[in-house]
Amino acid sequence: TLITAQEHLREVCVELAKCSRLAFDTESNGFYAYKEKVCLIQISSPDEDFIVDPIAFKDISELGPLFADPKIEKLFHAGEYDVLCLKRDYGFTFANLFDTMIAARILGTKELGLAAAIERHFGLVISKKLQRADWGKRPLTQEMIRYAQGDTHYLMRIADIQKKMLEEKGRSDDAREAFHELACLEPTIRTFDSEGYWKLVGRQDIGGHQMAALKEIWLFREKQAESRDRAPF
Repeated sequence: TLITAQEHLREVCVELAKCSRLAFDTESNGFYAYKEKVCLIQISSPDEDFIVDPIAFKDISELGPLFADPKIEKLFHAGEYDVLCLKRDYGFTFANLFDTMIAARILGTKELGLAAAIERHFGLVISKKLQRADWGKRPLTQEMIRYAQGDTHYLMRIADIQKKMLEEKGRSDDAREAFHELACLEPTIRTFDSEGYWKLVGRQDIGGHQMAALKEIWLFREKQAESRDRAPF
């Protein structure tokens, strides 16, 4: 279910607040924009998958209580990036997290990716060709929506398997501590360092006029990136 209206989100959040666990993921546009922002928020309940389009409407504050509610377990895979982006863009706080990649690492799993976990546990091969798609573009294609859905659809079943394994190995407390640390992470806001060219690889091999030129190119690139809304790199 694609959510592109404020009232629709409000209605869905009322129902989601009744769930004991929810799975989340986000998609951002850091490869394509000067200032990265969250472009999609995927949510899976035990019964349904939702995709919230935060570009379609400005206020998604109804999601805040779900993230903060300690009675609702929130599942992520490699959730550090998602948590930091959601805190940065919306000021959300988090409680009661479970991260399937962190759990896999604690369990000693060699392949930590979500696609590998889905194939390992369910025998399904998931394409990752849209992993670096421009999620800020609209309209969303059906392929993009289906891809995004897959990032949360399987998380509850993966977590159930991992919880049993963590208990068997006596690592549940280690996992809980790691999940608590994830919830406490704080974002750092990117600011332009006008002296950053000093840190560029190969800088030590040049000097004089070349160094002056490098500085001007460094400053010019940043201005161009901002005016064109493009990632500086």
